[in-house]
Amino acid sequence: MAVEPIPRFSFSFSDLAVPETSLRVLESSSVPVPGGAERVRPLPRPRWLPRLLPVFAATEPLLLEVRGAAAPPFAARLVAGLSAIYASAGAEAAVSVVAWAGGLAVGAHGVESVPEAPHAVLVAAALERCSVEAATELVRSGPEEGTWVVLDGDVPGADAALGIDRLGRRVGSERLARLPLLEPADVRALSRGGEPAMARRATGLRHLDLAMRLVRAYLERQP
Repeated sequence: MAVEPIPRFSFSFSDLAVPETSLRVLESSSVPVPGGAERVRPLPRPRWLPRLLPVFAATEPLLLEVRGAAAPPFAARLVAGLSAIYASAGAEAAVSVVAWAGGLAVGAHGVESVPEAPHAVLVAAALERCSVEAATELVRSGPEEGTWVVLDGDVPGADAALGIDRLGRRVGSERLARLPLLEPADVRALSRGGEPAMARRATGLRHLDLAMRLVRAYLERQP
């Protein structure tokens, strides 16, 4: 019987903790949470998902903008998947997550407002030439720093044919993420009202890796 290989990760959300002496209270311009935003209810935390510490500044929650015009269904799944990861991992530390059609925010003890500009812009793309071309235009219009590309599928051999290699050079390899295509078990979870990004350990760890990379990038921008 064939056994699906499971990637090994050696990290923990606890690695994201920063010394208290490095934190300073600064004035931060903020705006109301976007209309249509809803609080994300945490799901039962599976064993592979570590706890998320409350590392977010009280006046500046992590703000992620998701641009999905190049792959609307995948962009919606991306928002839902990352929201579920953050909410479930941070539930025991009173981490709050709110999400809307074009993004999400992660903060401590409730999210009442968000920064004027996102900490990261995630451009969603499918493994199709037209989707990659549309994603390229979205990347061009995004901020030079802080724009990421998230692919619906992990097939590096198709990069040259689809133009993903050029897109990757534009944003940098550290801001190019590849999430796995949905497997039958993920689809079954969706049909039961579950979250595909957390249905299986193999799928969940890939979403977790992206979630952690985004938090690290957020912390690096904090004074």
